[in-house]
Formats: sequence, C-alpha cells, structure tokens
Amino acid sequence: MTSRNRYFIRLVLFIFSMVATVTGTMLNAWGSDLNGQLNLWRGSWNGQCQLESDQGVQAIGMQLEIDTLDAQTLRWEITYQGQATRPYVLRSQNGPRFLLDEQNGIILPQRLFIKQNTFRSLFSVAGSFISVEEKLVEERGRKNIFVTMTTFPLNRAQNSVGPNREKVTGYEATHLQTCKLSLAQ
Repeated sequence: MTSRNRYFIRLVLFIFSMVATVTGTMLNAWGSDLNGQLNLWRGSWNGQCQLESDQGVQAIGMQLEIDTLDAQTLRWEITYQGQATRPYVLRSQNGPRFLLDEQNGIILPQRLFIKQNTFRSLFSVAGSFISVEEKLVEERGRKNIFVTMTTFPLNRAQNSVGPNREKVTGYEATHLQTCKLSLAQ
C-alpha cells in the first residue's frame, strides 16, 4: 500500500468519525429539546370548541389529558362533552416526527414544529381532507392549547391550470373547529 493510499484511508476514517460525532451530538440535542417540549404539553386541559359549517355554529366542551408513558410516548386522551373518551397514543418516530395511534388500527403521522410549539397533520377520511393544528401558547403566565381542524371535501375540488401548465387543485373548506384549552390549575 502506498503512502498516498494510507493517507486517503486515514482521511476517510477521520471524516467518518467526525460525521458520527456531529450526528450523535445533533441527535442528543434533538432528544433533550424534544423531551423538554413534550413536557410542556403534559397536563389536564379544558375548554370550549366552536364548530362552524353551513348549518351554523355549535359550541361543545372538550377535555384533553396528556401524560408521559415513556421518553418517546405520550398518552393523549380527548373527551368531547357528552361523548366517550378517545384514548390515543402519540409516539415519537424520529426527532419531531410522530405517529398518533388511535388504538383502533388508524395511525396518523404528525409533526412537532419545535420552535413554534405546534403539532401539524393532514389526513383523508370519508371523502375529505382534514387539516389539524395544535399549538401550545403561553399567555400572561397561563398555558393554552389552540386547536384548529378544517375539513375539505374532495368532491368540492376546483381544478385549474397555471401559467406553466401545472395542474392546481383547490379545495373548499366546509367545516371549521376551533378550540381553546387551558391547563387546569
């Protein structure tokens, strides 16, 4: 083996060791940041939701119980006034990527945008897209979760073609649910 080959091998090994060190440091930082963020969501949350559609506006009470099952898993239980509790489990998959397990065979991807303290998801069910945003906000020393869920029926699509011949499809929103939940004292 020539000295040039030995030098090249050492250089490659050095680069691999640096990549491994930096990657490990980044993953550890993600982990501590993520765990800190998830702890902010823990607690008993109560509030009101407004459901608006063509049929009018309806108010309904909502409770959300969030607790840690382990370092990467949250118990996420939703109860709407007069309805049975929905026991979900939220599992971290890779950094801020999560799966919401509805415990009935339905598993939905979610993303936690750490700096925004916001979970986002989009899924389709029964002929509609549903967009969900859950945002944790601290106002005047009090924590609140704001939930926005919007329904876009697929049969209300409007197709058009853009200037570069790209197909664009827009969807009309038909239902909007907004909730403000406060941490129980």
